[in-house]
Amino acid sequence: MKRINQFERTDRDITNALLRLMDCKSFEKITVQDIIEEAMINRSTFYQHYTDKYAILERLQEQLMGELIQRKSQITAKKTNDLGAINALIAGCFSGDRSVLLKLFSVKCGTLDLEGKMKQELAEYFKSSSSLTDQEARILAGMLMVYLIDALKNGDSLETMPEELLELWLKLSVYFFCLEDVPGAGEKLLNCVRQMHAS
Repeated sequence: MKRINQFERTDRDITNALLRLMDCKSFEKITVQDIIEEAMINRSTFYQHYTDKYAILERLQEQLMGELIQRKSQITAKKTNDLGAINALIAGCFSGDRSVLLKLFSVKCGTLDLEGKMKQELAEYFKSSSSLTDQEARILAGMLMVYLIDALKNGDSLETMPEELLELWLKLSVYFFCLEDVPGAGEKLLNCVRQMHAS
């Protein structure tokens, strides 16, 4: 038991060392030697835990993806399209340490593409739980990921995400369809959405 705890503690020390280094250096410029020195361990100890620096972030990414898939399964099992439940699904995955999440999203190389993986998982969820086409599900998932990453960067709360996404979507629709000069265009679109959800 004590040996397992020590192994887990060293594992955590290595991970935290890499995350600290990412505060002042880009991931690409960080070496295994940097991590060893920051974690105050020797090289053989590092390699007992990880094959390289990529494996550290892969494990963190797998943990986050596992949580998203588990939450998605819970929502799917309930067979609900309740916005509150869907918001809880997504916000729950983003409730951890924002700086760590942003670091994971910043690295895109090889198998390290958390944003792409989450986008794909969300698109599959939207497609399977609605009549959206593949393209529509991908567009919605992409828009949601941009919103979420911006919210993380700005320190915004995710509790009002459905309402804010709706408002954003309406603004984009008014712009895209050149309706800025039509009095009350955004409000009319919003009323249509409200009426559809009220019935």
